[in-house]
Amino acid sequence: MASFDTAYNLYIKPNEGGYSNVAADKGGETYAGIARNYHASWPGWTYIDFVKRTKGVIKSNQIFPDVQYQVDQFYRDWWNAKRFGEIKSQEVANLLFDYNVNSGTLAITAIQRVVGVPADGVMGSATIAAINKADPAKVHDALKEDRRKLYESLIARDPSQQVFSAGWTARLSRFPSMVVESPASWGILAIGLIVVAYYVHTSSQSKRKHA
Repeated sequence: MASFDTAYNLYIKPNEGGYSNVAADKGGETYAGIARNYHASWPGWTYIDFVKRTKGVIKSNQIFPDVQYQVDQFYRDWWNAKRFGEIKSQEVANLLFDYNVNSGTLAITAIQRVVGVPADGVMGSATIAAINKADPAKVHDALKEDRRKLYESLIARDPSQQVFSAGWTARLSRFPSMVVESPASWGILAIGLIVVAYYVHTSSQSKRKHA
């Protein structure tokens, strides 16, 4: 089954960074990816507010080691609540967890559409069973493509989100495609190219003879 530590340390921690307060961010003030507008009760805000009161403006991406344990616990609770540890494929769990952290319930409904279960946004037993039954490579790549299209649609609907495009693209690029063309497919393609090349060559020779 998928490991929280693997998903968290390889993707969430490197992607989220430290403090941020970008005007275009609908989540508002964030720390390590924890958006204040959506997670106002996170206990780490008490410490961050204290820093603001005593030291003034906080620098972009500033790190506060004193709240790291609260960040770690926040994401561990998130992972457990969504039952991502019950997914057999580590790669699928990695992508889904990161997608969910970045885009909320949209990630859950996306994978539900991919595996063909009702898209209710709840990671229930039926959804987990469908994920585990399906081809993990196909599920992973279909989910990745859904996420790419989501980013495009967000920017199309609200151009102010363009400021996040480079970061979103870089984040998604950390997940390489899993579906690999089989040797047989490459062989068929190679044969096709040879046939086309032969046809072009003979056609060219024929034209020269009749010129």
